[in-house]
Amino acid sequence: MSRTQWICQAIEALEREAALVRIVIAATRGSTPREAGTSMLVGGRDQWGTIGGGRLEWEALAEARALRDAGALQPDAVLREWILGPELGQCCGGRVTLWSERLTRASLPSLKALSLTLRNTGALRLTTTLEAGALRRDVTPLRSAVAQIRLAADGPHRVLTETLVDDVQPLLLFGAGHVGQAIVRVLRELPGFDLHWFDTRDRLPGQDEAGPRHLQVDDPVAAITAAPPGALLLVMTHDHAMDYDLCRAALRQGDAAWLGLIASQSKAARFRSRLSHDGLEAAGKRLLCAPIGLPGIDGKSPAVIAVSVVAQLLALAQARRAALPAPRDAADGCGAGDCAGCRPALREGRP
Repeated sequence: MSRTQWICQAIEALEREAALVRIVIAATRGSTPREAGTSMLVGGRDQWGTIGGGRLEWEALAEARALRDAGALQPDAVLREWILGPELGQCCGGRVTLWSERLTRASLPSLKALSLTLRNTGALRLTTTLEAGALRRDVTPLRSAVAQIRLAADGPHRVLTETLVDDVQPLLLFGAGHVGQAIVRVLRELPGFDLHWFDTRDRLPGQDEAGPRHLQVDDPVAAITAAPPGALLLVMTHDHAMDYDLCRAALRQGDAAWLGLIASQSKAARFRSRLSHDGLEAAGKRLLCAPIGLPGIDGKSPAVIAVSVVAQLLALAQARRAALPAPRDAADGCGAGDCAGCRPALREGRP
């Protein structure tokens, strides 16, 4: 679960449950299982995301469920610092400060407003103040930012400042056959991708078990032309002619971040020859990856292909994040990123 996906997940969960708790790693020092800003949601029976597993998460889950069931007379949020070695017997040896806050159905309007603001602006600063056990939230839309988190004291109050960036990358997957379903089963466990799944056929065996239902479309090429700039495109339909039409449309549009085609070496060569004939040789060299998957991983079973392709997508997403402009240095904890001004605040952010 990414730093922003918890919002939509909380909205969906609160449509079914009366309350849940969000656990956030508010600050870290030394070696820890997960980084500051990682969060998870805890419901009555279900949980979404992880703060690192092991004894830390076990204890955090118990405290979160107690907070969830505590009722209105108890605090809306609690802070707890764990020393991983002496207190929990974990080998990491660092310190983790957890911020656990209760969300109820009364939180739905503010969560929906938060989701809308993030969708419209792409970034925002969420400042949550814990005052005498009660929470106050302030939202500041941002034009651009780098994700970060800061925990600080304001007199007797504790203030959690999160810079949330909608850095989830659109991923359009064309094809709901065995390989498409296997890829979706892996993707549904991963943060960072906004999956749109297309197939022109009726319901296919195993589709429901794969995760999100595919969207049946009469004209897949129209989905290509409507795709947001910078999207990742995966083409693996049941029809080679449709595969070619999709690749040609994507290369003509030219604003995708990457175009992957499931193909043998001979299919890839034929497609490249036809694309060159259609005047798309340069675009194909820049965007088209065929065959897909990481080199050196052999095997034709859907599960093997899926693992190889998703690993390739993760590498692409990591390279994209690494290419983002470096945050500016600032001494005031500006929220621009993990710069010299913000790092001390993270390390000293203890209740």
